[in-house]
Amino acid sequence: MRERDLKALEFDKVIHLVMDLCASDPGREATAELRPSIDAAEVQRRLTATAEIVELRSHAGSIPISEFSDQRPYLLAAARVGAILGGEALVKVRDFIVGSRHVGGFLRSRVERFPHVAALVHNLLAPKELADAMLGALADDGKLLDDASPELKRLRSRLRDERADLEARLLRSLNASGMESFVSDYIVTIRNRRFVLPMKLNYSERFEGIVQDRSVSGETLFVEPMWAVELNNRLMMLEREAEAEETRILARLTAMVGGYAPELQLTFDAMVALDALNARALFAERFRCIEPQLVDEGIDFIGARHPLLMTSGRDVIPIDVKIGAGQRGIVISGPNTGGKTVALKTVGLLSLMAQAGMLIPALTGSKATVFRSVFADIGDEQSIESNLSSFSGHIANLSEIIRSLDEPALMILDEPGAGTDPAEGAALAIGLMNHLGTRRCMLAIATHSTAVKLHAYSQAGFEAAAVDFDAEHLAPLYRLKPHTIGQSYGLAVARRLGLPEEIIRAAEQSMGTG
Repeated sequence: MRERDLKALEFDKVIHLVMDLCASDPGREATAELRPSIDAAEVQRRLTATAEIVELRSHAGSIPISEFSDQRPYLLAAARVGAILGGEALVKVRDFIVGSRHVGGFLRSRVERFPHVAALVHNLLAPKELADAMLGALADDGKLLDDASPELKRLRSRLRDERADLEARLLRSLNASGMESFVSDYIVTIRNRRFVLPMKLNYSERFEGIVQDRSVSGETLFVEPMWAVELNNRLMMLEREAEAEETRILARLTAMVGGYAPELQLTFDAMVALDALNARALFAERFRCIEPQLVDEGIDFIGARHPLLMTSGRDVIPIDVKIGAGQRGIVISGPNTGGKTVALKTVGLLSLMAQAGMLIPALTGSKATVFRSVFADIGDEQSIESNLSSFSGHIANLSEIIRSLDEPALMILDEPGAGTDPAEGAALAIGLMNHLGTRRCMLAIATHSTAVKLHAYSQAGFEAAAVDFDAEHLAPLYRLKPHTIGQSYGLAVARRLGLPEEIIRAAEQSMGTG
């Protein structure tokens, strides 16, 4: 299916609504790639899976899927021989493992009646051994806990004790009698990973030392007393030993992740699928959606609502659209602002949603067909870049559609033949109806043309429907009335919208009585 048709029918906007309901970036990415399937078995599988998780949520409540990061880079890196992941990366793996085990624990006892969801839960394979090892070793900021190993705990304990001892001795030297004229500040600080004292330039009159750094002003020297050199050296040796132990622990954890990479990849894929599926279920709950029945021919959308209208906060009047098996299509007529284009888009959008595995905002009993192609010619196709008029743009699009038609097809046409001589435009629309009616192509057309309306009304295989209109108050009612031809009420609406009365009367006189 062409991206331009998906966009014309606003499928992309619905996808964004679902993406907003995902818990994770990988789930949002998977949802962004969701497209209608043309395989009936796959469509049924997707719909059933979505319906299952909606029912599961109705009994068990919210599924505890929380934010998780893309695990693929970490799993790929960990699988390399000798690889060492940093603490922050390992924490992201740890949080994913813990989160997936939580989801698995919640779902396993609840999915017996839901085979499609159960198949995903079956692939939640993150092992408890790995979760326990990472929980026992990693703090939330990615640093290693003291208890990550007995050796690390011993080394860090020695480091703390010896640092405290050296710092206390340096503080005592700062506060010793007679130091006032040499001390720049009464604190012990660190330069070049060594404990030093902030001293004035004349410090050497008091003791020997090594200058490790100088302040920006140049008035303070950071001096390591000679008696502290050996103590600082010993601290640095302990730090290197602790760092080596930390590296060994990180390498061990990385090797564990690499060893479980196949299981973690399956777990990641299942979590992404569950997140995307759960978002579709949330969408279905929010928009009161149902699972349509798939049929070989025809559509029957009962109480259908356009989901984007529902997000506007306005009252949405449901419509019933039925094109029976063996019928060639529906022609919708009626006034401007009456909802003809919305009705067309609803037919196309709900068909696309169903084929993508999304439940549709309609009533139980609605039916959908799996189309191999869905096309739309809606709106102004004028192109300055291609030097095309509006009419030429529509014809270019229709020509491409006819060439790439894959049956069975659904074609949504808004005012076919518009933009040229009305008689020729009507003839073109009727020619399209007759030609496509010989193929496995279902048409949904909106028109103001009397000739096209009468052709649909008189031809077997086409349903003529009108958007309901309050002629007395000139107000659209937005319902679809089957087996009816609708008036355009163009002059009446123009009068209501303030066009000068003398123009309206002149127009009425020019129309004659035919």
